[in-house]
Amino acid sequence: MLRLPFAPLIAACLALMPCVAAQAHDPHAATADASAGATAAPIEIVLPDARVVALTDVLLGKVARHALTATAHGKTSTYEGRDFVEVLKVAGVQPVESLEGPQLRTLVTVIGRDGYQVVFALAELDPTIGGRQVMFADRADGAALDARDGPWQLVVPEDQRPARWIRQIARIVVSNAGS
Repeated sequence: MLRLPFAPLIAACLALMPCVAAQAHDPHAATADASAGATAAPIEIVLPDARVVALTDVLLGKVARHALTATAHGKTSTYEGRDFVEVLKVAGVQPVESLEGPQLRTLVTVIGRDGYQVVFALAELDPTIGGRQVMFADRADGAALDARDGPWQLVVPEDQRPARWIRQIARIVVSNAGS
């Protein structure tokens, strides 16, 4: 009689193959599961000098939370989160004082997990110049943002269309135009 010492291991591998094959055919399955997790990976903020700051819960804890009401696609919701300018400040992006000189050409590119990108001029966000209100939101209507939008989304209530309401924020790149 031929003995196969690895037969149980081979049988176990064959039993798992349909699960692995199903995940291989659905590239969104892993993303949906990961985004539904309790702790999201920190967002990377790349500064103009190429330093990278991880936007951790500790840094975010230094910024006060607030709420605002905004409408997108005909639906009005109350969002909760932090002022985007204040988030950028704790990451070292914006000086505490108002912008001037070369800082006026600073761009902030926000990138979603799906590769979607939006750009803000830092001057339009600065409260002493453009004063555009932008929220770095993690909750809507009293609940955490769902996997489709969260864990972080920008809310830009003054924009006529919500094209810059980028969801699933993964990375923020700060650069200087013309340099």
